[in-house]
Amino acid sequence: MKRHKHFFTLFVLVITLVIAGTSCTDPGPEVGTLTLNMQMSSRSRALIPGETPLEVARYIVMGTGPQGATFNVSTSTKSVDIEGLLLGEWSIRAIGQNQGGTDLVEGTIDTIIGTSPNIVIIELNELIGKGTLNLTLDWSEIEIASPSTTLRLIDAEGNTRTLNPTVNNAANGSVTYQELLDAGSYTVTAQLENNGEPIAGFADFIRIVSNRTTEAQITFEIEDYTTLPASVTMVDHLGTPIECEIAGLPEEVPAFEPVTVYLSSDSDAVIDAVWYLNGAEIARGMECTFRTAIGSHRLDVLAQGALLASLGSATISFESKVIGTSGVPVLLRNVSSSSDGITIDAGCVTKLLPNNILIVGNNTEQAIHVCRIVRGSLEVLHTYTRAMSGYHTKKLTDIYYDPLSSQVIISDEDGPRVSLYLYNPSTHELTLRLVKDNIYYSKGSTVLRFNKLSNFRLDKLNGYLYGLIGGKNEITAVLINSATAEELKQNVGQAFHSSGYEFSDWDTSPSSNHTVLVSSQYNCVLIASRSAATGTMVQNMKLYLQDTPYVTGARSVCFIGEETFVYSTANNLVRCRYTAQGDAMTQTDVYSKGDGHGTARGITQMVTSPSMRYLYTLSPSERALDVYEISEGTEELFHIETIPMGSFNGTDMEISPDGTHLVVTSETAQSLLLYQICD
Repeated sequence: MKRHKHFFTLFVLVITLVIAGTSCTDPGPEVGTLTLNMQMSSRSRALIPGETPLEVARYIVMGTGPQGATFNVSTSTKSVDIEGLLLGEWSIRAIGQNQGGTDLVEGTIDTIIGTSPNIVIIELNELIGKGTLNLTLDWSEIEIASPSTTLRLIDAEGNTRTLNPTVNNAANGSVTYQELLDAGSYTVTAQLENNGEPIAGFADFIRIVSNRTTEAQITFEIEDYTTLPASVTMVDHLGTPIECEIAGLPEEVPAFEPVTVYLSSDSDAVIDAVWYLNGAEIARGMECTFRTAIGSHRLDVLAQGALLASLGSATISFESKVIGTSGVPVLLRNVSSSSDGITIDAGCVTKLLPNNILIVGNNTEQAIHVCRIVRGSLEVLHTYTRAMSGYHTKKLTDIYYDPLSSQVIISDEDGPRVSLYLYNPSTHELTLRLVKDNIYYSKGSTVLRFNKLSNFRLDKLNGYLYGLIGGKNEITAVLINSATAEELKQNVGQAFHSSGYEFSDWDTSPSSNHTVLVSSQYNCVLIASRSAATGTMVQNMKLYLQDTPYVTGARSVCFIGEETFVYSTANNLVRCRYTAQGDAMTQTDVYSKGDGHGTARGITQMVTSPSMRYLYTLSPSERALDVYEISEGTEELFHIETIPMGSFNGTDMEISPDGTHLVVTSETAQSLLLYQICD
C-alpha cells in the first residue's frame, strides 16, 4: 500500500448566495440576483481511488423556483452571479466535480429570494453516488495452518459493518473483498487470524467516490518485518500542515513487556488519535501503551484535528523479540489442555524439531500432535490418533528425531514397540515407515523382550539408536537406517554389572565415544568409552559404587564436553572428567545449594545447548530451573540464573536443535511451560 505524507483532500464547500432585488420600468414579475461565493476546506485520506483527482475543479449549481422556473450554471471560480430570478421560494442544489467530471460532493438548501439582498449558505457535506471497494489481503510468505480474515468498515457516523470475502483463497494466502458502497469516507480495519487468534492486521482511512474503484493490496508480514515512515501530516482548513510523528518506540521492542508510544507535534492544535495494533483498536489519545507477542506487528494511528477536515494516518511495522540475558530462558506461555487447540496431559512426551516444530504425545487422549511455535504459543498442524491406520499413539514413552534420515522414532508400551515415521520438513507430516517389535535378544529358545524403551541416544559411528530398557540395567539398539522390516529385526543389546536394578539416566559425549550411566536405585555411576578394536560404543567400563563420595543417589547425567560430564544426586551437582587414559573419572567440583552455584539440589534432568555453551538443570522439588555457562576450554560451570517455576512441578525438559526454545513438562500438571532462550 502506498503511503502519503501529504494526503488527498475531501472537500467541504461553502456557497454564499447574495440576493439583490431589481426594478423594471415595465410592469412584470419581480426578480432578484443571486451571487454565489464558494470556499474550500480539506480532509485527508490514505486509501483513495487510483487516478481519480479529489480536488474540486468546477461547480454545478441548479435551482427550482416559483412557477416552475429553473436555472443551471457551471463555474470554475469561487463566485458566480445569477440574475433574473423570480422572487419567492427556491430549492438550490450545488455539486462539486473534479476535472474529469466525477461528482464528489453536493449540498442543498431551500431559501426565499426577496427584493432585499439575502445571504444564503450552502454547505456541500453530502457525498454523491456509489463506488467500489476492492481490497486484497495476502500473507504468501508464511504458512498458516487455519487462516481466516475479518474486515470491518466504520462509516462517518460510527456505524460498523463486517464484510464477507468475495474471493476466499485463504488456504493459499489470499482473500479479496469487493463491495459497492455509498460514496464517503470510512475507517477500515482488517485482521488475519489463525485458529481464531489474531496474528496480524491493519487499520486505515479510505475514500469511496461515485463510479470509481478504491483498491489496495495489503501484505501481512508475519515473520519478516519492514520499518515504514512513522509520521502523519494533517492539513487544516487554511491549508496549514500539522506535522505529527509516532515517537517512543524503542529500537528493540521487548516481547510481552509494556511499551508506550505517543503522537508528538510542534503544533498547539488539538488532536484526537485512535491506535490500532494488528488491526484491533487498543487506545485513544495522544499516548498508547501495549504489549506484543514475539514476531512482527503493525501499529496504525488514525489522527483527527479539531476540524472534521483535518485527518491523517501513519503506520509503523516492527518486530518484538525476547530481550534478556544471553542463554537464559524467558517464559512465553503456560500451555494448558484448554488453550491453543491442543490437549496436554500429565506426563506427556515431547520432542522439539527444527524450525519451531514441537511434537506432543498425549497418552490420555492417545494422540500425537505436531505443533508449530508461533508468537509464543502452539499451533496444531497435524493430529494423529489411534483410530488412524498406521499410527501407534497409546502409552508413548519417548520420541527421538534423526535429522540425517528425517525420521521421528516413537516408542510405546502398548506393543511394546518402536515405530519409525518419515517426517516431511515441508508439510510436517508423519508417515509410518517401519515397526520394530520388542524383542531385543533371541538365541535358540532364549527370547528377551523389553516392556519399555526410553532415553534414546544415537551412536554416531554406526547410526544405531540405543535406549534404556525399563526395569533393567540394559540397553538395546534400534537400527533406524534399516531399509526393510527384516533388517530392523536385528538385535543389538548390552547388559551391565549385576542385575535387578534399572538405570535412571544416561548420556553420551558429542562424538558418542564416551558414555556414562547412573542409577539412583543401585547407587552407582558407570563410565565407558568406545572400543578402538571393535568400535563398540559402551566398552572399557568402570563402575563407581556408593563407597565413592557423592555417588549415592546418582539420578541424572549430562556431558558438557567430550570428556567432561556432570551428574546429580539428591543434594549435589558433581562435575567430573575422564582421566588421560580414558578408563576412570576424576571428580573436579561438587556444588551444593547455598554455595552460590545455583539450586544444585533434587536435579532430575539436565540438558545442554547445542553449542555446548550452556547447561540447564531441572529441580522439581525446588520448583527451579537453573542456567549455567560452560567455559570454553576448561568446561567449568558458572551459575547465571535460577528461574523459579512457581507452583509448576516440572519433571522433564527438552531443548530445540537450534537452542532457541525450551519445553518443560510435568508428571502431575496438565500443561507445559514454553520458553524462548535469549540470544
